[in-house]
Amino acid sequence: MAVSRYRDRHGVSRKRSDPGDALVLADIIRTDAPVQRPLPADTDPAQAVAVRPAHR
Repeated sequence: MAVSRYRDRHGVSRKRSDPGDALVLADIIRTDAPVQRPLPADTDPAQAVAVRPAHR
């Protein structure tokens, strides 16, 4: 929801795009990081998935 509101401020098109959303998220962190709530800590299952190498 927050990204949608920021997207409205930063572009004329309200259409989603991954590159556009990445830019909006980067701007949120760059400009408004102090007012954003912190992310919760990863759970043990999430950490286990995060450390597995990618298979190609």
